[in-house]
Amino acid sequence: MKGLMAFFLGLVAAVGMYLTVTTLTHTTVACPAAPGGLINCGRVLSSSGSTIFSVPLAAYGLVWTVSRSLLRRLSALVAWSLVGFGGVAWGLSHEWMVGSLCLWCTIMQILIVAAVGIQLGLLKARRSINALDRYKQAH
Repeated sequence: MKGLMAFFLGLVAAVGMYLTVTTLTHTTVACPAAPGGLINCGRVLSSSGSTIFSVPLAAYGLVWTVSRSLLRRLSALVAWSLVGFGGVAWGLSHEWMVGSLCLWCTIMQILIVAAVGIQLGLLKARRSINALDRYKQAH
């Protein structure tokens, strides 16, 4: 399961890097967009809510991804998961307020939710192993 987690985080990092670079360089994102259509990456990525303190949202996703490798404590991993869900909620609410969807952003959000789901599964497995170890020590 850890390999799957690394795979998803690698994809999050790749998409996050692509979106960060295109946002910072004001480059057009490869995205199928129809005039006036629901899917419009350019509209989402160029709107005022696409950055926080002049830093693209995708860059925060990159930091979130890299930070996972530094965390070991249960409380830190739970906090990391909550931050991931918070980032997805922020991104979805941003797209809703803009009135458009960015396919790249949606892919990144799905990958983040998958990574958090895997992390929560790993935490549950670790908790079960710890409980089993305590049981064995008591008996």
